[in-house]
Amino acid sequence: MTDQEYIKNARKASNAAIALKDVEGVTKHYQEDIIVISGEGGKHAGKKSLAKIWKEMFSAGIVLFERLPAEIIVGDSGKLAWETGIWNYKDGAKGGNYSAMWCKTGNVLKTRTELFVSLD
Repeated sequence: MTDQEYIKNARKASNAAIALKDVEGVTKHYQEDIIVISGEGGKHAGKKSLAKIWKEMFSAGIVLFERLPAEIIVGDSGKLAWETGIWNYKDGAKGGNYSAMWCKTGNVLKTRTELFVSLD
């Protein structure tokens, strides 16, 4: 499996985990020190902190979303990858664009950063 296929499959699994409200599944591909900038500009840091946020969102019945990659580029060294695409709320509300940085530690790619921009 190529790194691009790995990232695409990891994103599909993450989207499925969101639909199932599975916090562990959502955070499975996060680095411990991940940084996420939410659609409205909030900054969130750390896998444990983000797991807590996901749990709170799922408990509160927050509308779920999915990320749909449009492009995945793996750097020549194979240590870094860029993923970009759109994200949509599953209830039809408008989402926006996102990008993610993936970093390889050993032979495993994990998400280092995610940036979401709401376009509504």
